Amino acid sequence: MIPVEVLQHISARLADSSPMDLIDELTPDFPAQGVKWAQCLSYWEAFRGQFPDQAVAIARVISKRAMREFGLAFDSEGRVVEKNAGAGAEPETVFTLEVYGKPVEVSHQYSPRTGSDSVSFSAADNPLSETGFWHIFVPHDVVDALGGPETFAAQIAEAKLAGAEKEFMAAFEGEHPWRKAVGKHTEAVASKAAGASVQGGLFEE
Repeated sequence: MIPVEVLQHISARLADSSPMDLIDELTPDFPAQGVKWAQCLSYWEAFRGQFPDQAVAIARVISKRAMREFGLAFDSEGRVVEKNAGAGAEPETVFTLEVYGKPVEVSHQYSPRTGSDSVSFSAADNPLSETGFWHIFVPHDVVDALGGPETFAAQIAEAKLAGAEKEFMAAFEGEHPWRKAVGKHTEAVASKAAGASVQGGLFEE
C-alpha cells in the first residue's frame, strides 16, 4: 500500500463519487488490510498541500475506522499491534515466489505469542496488488498445515489471483463476525464471496 497512490486515487474519484461512497469502498475487508491502513495514519498529514485536504481527511477517516473495526492500536514504539496482544516474533524470512512469470518477494514472520504469521508480497510489478504490496496475517497452524511458508504463500497467491482468498481462508478459519455487509461496497464483496467458486479448481483432484 503506497500512500501517494492511495491519495491520487481518492483525489481522482472525488470528481464523480461522494466521500461516503469512497470511505465505504476503500475501508478494508481483512485485518491485514486494516493493519496497512493503520500504519499509514501518520503519513497522510505529510501530503497536505500536494493533495486536496478532503482527500487527506478521507484517508485519515479510513485509517481510524480500520483501527476501530479490527481492534488495532499503536505500541510504545509506534508499531501497529492488536490490542492486548503480546509482543515478540521469530526472525523474518524472505524468499521469492514467481507469480504469472514475475518475481515477487515474500516476507514471512511468525509471532509465537500471538500464534499468527505475517506474510507480505511485494514487487514493483506485483500481479497480486496494484500498489505493489499485499499483506496478510494468518494463524500459524494454517501455515504449518500446508507445509510451511513457501507452500502457503504459493496457495494463497493462487487464491488471490482467482479472487477467492476469502473462501480459501474460510476453509481453515470459518467465517468471522466482522465479515458482514455494511454499505454498497462491502455488500457487493459479501455477495460475491457467497456465490463465487474457486477459479481454476484450486482443490479439485
